[in-house]
Amino acid sequence: NLEKQFASQFKSNKLSDKVTVQNANYTIHQNGNMAFVTYDQTLLDSHGKTTSKETRVVEKLNGEWKIINVIALTNLKNFG
Repeated sequence: NLEKQFASQFKSNKLSDKVTVQNANYTIHQNGNMAFVTYDQTLLDSHGKTTSKETRVVEKLNGEWKIINVIALTNLKNFG
């Protein structure tokens, strides 16, 4: 089950894990101080390769963009 898969990954014997993050295919929709950003993400680490569709909703506060919502959809079929 999914809970066991996550537990297995988080109990890794490695103290540190090198993670490579690759983002591509950005789409940005901005309206004033709000923006909706989507992109493809690939993570490479000792557990293998994970791909996902990422979404960020951001808001400009005091001149800086802040993330206010995160959505990450991935295929966990081969996870664990």
